[in-house]
Amino acid sequence: MIRDWNFWLSIVTIVLTVVTVITAIIAVLQTKKQIELSNKQHLFDLRIENYLVAKCLVEQYR
Repeated sequence: MIRDWNFWLSIVTIVLTVVTVITAIIAVLQTKKQIELSNKQHLFDLRIENYLVAKCLVEQYR
């Protein structure tokens, strides 16, 4: 069993496959989090823009 290279090769292949799967899952989770943050930033930018327009209109009204 120790000298069976096919056995060790299959073990290494399994370990590398698991590492690849874990890395892919982490990448997907990071991408999801980044999209959420980007959406929040875009919404914040829209709110700031609308606030500045409203503030300008109120100042012109006075």
